[in-house]
Amino acid sequence: MELHVAVFDPAGNRTLIVTDPVPPGEYGPVARRLMDVEELGGEQVGFLVAPKMGGQVRLEMMGGEFCGNALRCAGLYHALQEMGTRTTQRCAGLYHALQEMGTQGTRTTQHFAGENDGSLGVGTRTTQSGDNAYLALEEMGMQGTWTTTVVRAEISGCGHAMDVKVAIPERRAVCFAEAQMPLPALIVPHGGFEARVEFDGIAHFIVRDGAISEKAVERAVTYAKAQGLPACGVMFLDEAAGCLAGAVRLYALTPVVYVRDTDSLVYESSCASGSSACAAYLAQHETGDTFRYEFDQPGGTIGATIEKDPGGTRPGVTRHGGTGIKRISIGGAVGLLGEAQVEADV
Repeated sequence: MELHVAVFDPAGNRTLIVTDPVPPGEYGPVARRLMDVEELGGEQVGFLVAPKMGGQVRLEMMGGEFCGNALRCAGLYHALQEMGTRTTQRCAGLYHALQEMGTQGTRTTQHFAGENDGSLGVGTRTTQSGDNAYLALEEMGMQGTWTTTVVRAEISGCGHAMDVKVAIPERRAVCFAEAQMPLPALIVPHGGFEARVEFDGIAHFIVRDGAISEKAVERAVTYAKAQGLPACGVMFLDEAAGCLAGAVRLYALTPVVYVRDTDSLVYESSCASGSSACAAYLAQHETGDTFRYEFDQPGGTIGATIEKDPGGTRPGVTRHGGTGIKRISIGGAVGLLGEAQVEADV
């Protein structure tokens, strides 16, 4: 079959969105075929389907897992398709547009080769940190007209639609997307790891010293298979880099993700749900109500903001709301790399 595939680059975690109908039973084989296409460079695959929970767009991931980066891409894709239905704000640049949208947090800038000419070339990135949300984009001359909107997006592994804030410049090569994330159901210590953070659809295991260990990955995958989890991640978090830049805490993060239905193990360029898991874990040890983190990953930087009940539960939390976390959002630049037509016979 010939498939149309939209290619996005959220912090290097290249995401392929199949826009043609594909039978659910073929998601796994089709995803493996697409990930084998070297020119696409995909790390994960999602399939557009009809929304079923009141959202505007829905994405089913290749293994039924949850993925925050793919959620951001789905919201951006829908916004790009519906550009004519929104108000375009003429402003001094992205910073002002995002302030009017109520977007807070850290900022990330990413530039890509091709400038929306349909090429799939890998680009370079520049990341800066500080108190003002995404001011780095201003500093790099991202001025002019921005289209801003909020998309209600659905994704596998999540039982309700989530808000995705999108800002699209005139040139469209590099956009901004911030997604509300599901709250963790469980954060607990786990043998051999600092913690296990469970969401619907994926569990993440936190390693604090940042040193990559294949044995740690094997232990996590073995646990996920035994528990019948759709996916799991191992987040190698370098706390030596956990310094402050204004109100933002900076960390280095190397994510590894296993997906059961495709039997794939990927050392990902970035992982949004893993960033969310790390932020939720770190916030358990903080006093206060709002915390901002930046996780510098092999392919780019993802910002995370945690809103927490100051009187919420401390470490040793319980299931379903016992974390004291009220809201998690993650955001940053998303590169629009073009659309491809691919033969994906399986």
